[in-house]
Amino acid sequence: MKPAGIRKILVIDDDKGAFLSINTAVEAAFRESLSIVHASNVKDGFGVYFSAVPDIVFLDIRFPGDDKAGMKLLRRIKSVPAAAFVPVVLLSDRDSINVELLGLDEKYFPDDFLAKPISERELIAKIGQWDRTLSAERTLALQNEALQVQAHGLAKKHMAAMQQLNDQHNVATLGLFTRGLIAMLSDILSSIRGYAALYDRTGTDENLQRRIADRLMEVITQNTGRPKLLLDAMNHYFVHDSDREGVENVIPILEALISLAKPELLKSNVQVVSSFVPVERCILVPANLISTVMSIFLFLRDAALPGSVVSVSSRQTGRLVELDFVCPVKRELTGTIEDFWRSHVSPENSDSSTSAAVYPLRVATDCARGMHGGIECTLRNGILTITLSLSTERILEDMS
Repeated sequence: MKPAGIRKILVIDDDKGAFLSINTAVEAAFRESLSIVHASNVKDGFGVYFSAVPDIVFLDIRFPGDDKAGMKLLRRIKSVPAAAFVPVVLLSDRDSINVELLGLDEKYFPDDFLAKPISERELIAKIGQWDRTLSAERTLALQNEALQVQAHGLAKKHMAAMQQLNDQHNVATLGLFTRGLIAMLSDILSSIRGYAALYDRTGTDENLQRRIADRLMEVITQNTGRPKLLLDAMNHYFVHDSDREGVENVIPILEALISLAKPELLKSNVQVVSSFVPVERCILVPANLISTVMSIFLFLRDAALPGSVVSVSSRQTGRLVELDFVCPVKRELTGTIEDFWRSHVSPENSDSSTSAAVYPLRVATDCARGMHGGIECTLRNGILTITLSLSTERILEDMS
């Protein structure tokens, strides 16, 4: 029989006769498959053990001059974490073993026992038993190591995929900001150029010139405020001014962000309409609000049913200001949205992965956590409602 788990045996026993009987039995049963090392005292045994760790140890309890020497060595070995995987088999008569175990801390317990005088059959059976055990443990350890390597590789791929999604999301957000702002500025400039050209054609009619000039200034005054607000929003978002919390009127910010998002959603044949009622000022971090709203619009750009309308409205319920984004969504995405939201509500059921289709919604929910509020999603009969709740008061985390 060729053992698979045991290759080296250490016998620590002052009784040379006991060692010779063990050595003879092992050589007869396993031939040259196993090597046996002998130490006749605990000092040498301790040195041999840690210089070339064996696969199994046979340790006598009593040694000349110290009946507790074997138990002391057992405690020293078991105190070393690296030695926990090497079984120690105590050698002694059964009565002595029972006496020594009384009051012994469990962490110092031996792994097995072999009564003296040693039975050759029992010895070989004991070695065979531990050989199978250690072989199985090593196989499991190798499998576990392989699984860990595989899991690490999958985790790296997952992180790379999530990083790619995050990068794509940031690029899409930048594109939404810039394209929306350019479209808005183009409209403003077209209006200004039109009035300026009309002013030049009025000739000497001072009354008409004055009316056109007044209208031109009105257009400039009405339209320059929103680009400034949007530029401030862009600064908050891209500089990541996430620490600045303030009391803000969310409606002008939301109106500005809708102006940015409209051109992008129109490319997907999705329109945006808004209906706001006056609400109280909210406690929020502007960068988080902007990131949340823009992420919702990016999600709806791809999820909303083509030809549909996204309705954005506001309401106030107690100390909460609630912003609703409502629209019909593509049928093929309903299951993905439901799965995402189920995992968001019950994180213990989530594998932390997110598909590209709902990644912007994940960003929105994560950003909303940084404010005094949150996000709720409901999907009924193909109609999705995303409710962003903001608080008008600071919510105390510690009420004690």
